[in-house]
Amino acid sequence: MKVNRLFAAFAMFGFGTACASGALKNEYGGFNIAGTDGVIEQSYGQARGWNIVYGQTNGRAAYCAAETGAGDTLWRIGYDGGQWQVAIPYAPSGGSNDFQSMWEVDGVSRDISGISTDAWTFAWLGLPELDRVMQGNQMIIEIGRASVDRSLSGTAAAMAKVRECVAAKGVSYADPDGDSVAMQQPATGCPDDGPRLPGSNICQGRAANYLAAYPDQPPFAPDGQDCRWAVRQAELPGDRYLLYLAAQCGSKTAKLEFSGGNHRSDLMLVNSVYEMPEDSVAEIYAAHGAGANAILQRAAEWSEDPAEMAGCKLIRQSRDPLKYQVDNMGLAQSSDGPRASCGPRGYDGDSPNYWTVFGDEVWYIRPSIEMAEDIFMPSLTVLSKGFSGEYVASGN
Repeated sequence: MKVNRLFAAFAMFGFGTACASGALKNEYGGFNIAGTDGVIEQSYGQARGWNIVYGQTNGRAAYCAAETGAGDTLWRIGYDGGQWQVAIPYAPSGGSNDFQSMWEVDGVSRDISGISTDAWTFAWLGLPELDRVMQGNQMIIEIGRASVDRSLSGTAAAMAKVRECVAAKGVSYADPDGDSVAMQQPATGCPDDGPRLPGSNICQGRAANYLAAYPDQPPFAPDGQDCRWAVRQAELPGDRYLLYLAAQCGSKTAKLEFSGGNHRSDLMLVNSVYEMPEDSVAEIYAAHGAGANAILQRAAEWSEDPAEMAGCKLIRQSRDPLKYQVDNMGLAQSSDGPRASCGPRGYDGDSPNYWTVFGDEVWYIRPSIEMAEDIFMPSLTVLSKGFSGEYVASGN
């Protein structure tokens, strides 16, 4: 299981990185989030029925974990500065052993790994698994001959509190009433107490509300896997962000990244759940204040024969979503079968490609059939800062 890179930055602040002689580290150099000798726990706070604890050893941070339930319903989820973990107080045999099993959330199963000790089993989670825990309802883990099921109620709020605990390194202070409480960062303010997306700071649970369009049906599922659309975010230059819907099938999630250039930039598909090669899904050009009128100029730059651009003009294909074509005749005019005009970036009746505008940029969107299965292209939404400093969807 890969270490969760999203939280690797916490290591810079000494969380879980010091060689603490007071506690035994696990095989990847971190700490199991429960039952670890030499770790002293203290309460950090509560969230939606979960108790958050901060574990330290010899004065150094070891982990933060959220715990809920009691007896047969007890379990934890936490982070030690290198790895998110689920902890179940049950182990099939004594001693420390590698753990390989099946993990199911809301009826969808996948392989999972970790370690079992004489009293606990720890399953290691990557980013796809974290999303499923936050958004799911019921979890089942096969441990030995036992099927251990747990409710996922309140996990989004609990995990947000764990992140807060990690960032604060469990530091507490005495409030004016004399009670010792955990030092809290500002509350997320999200309706579900869930986390905010990094950078844009919008509520993860509300991100779909910003999208330009949302599909009625889930993406095509390969090899019988359960797939769904998941909201993702990519960083753009100029303090902007791109929201989009990506296919998530099992442990794989499609991903877009911005690739800058002098004359032209590209939005690249870098991860594909359908094993598609890395490719550009959109070309991005500066409009220099010309708005949609810059599309005709950028299309002409692709033409090697100036004559084929004669009579070409900008035509709005649709208003919502906003689509433009470069064509030398009206799109509604009849023709004998599919046709193409105005060069490589002009209208092509056999292609779903189109031009659009985001702020002071024109984008040539290339939603090939294969890429459309990875990315729901109509969902592409650029966020930029509004007058209040909060991110809003850019008008196009």
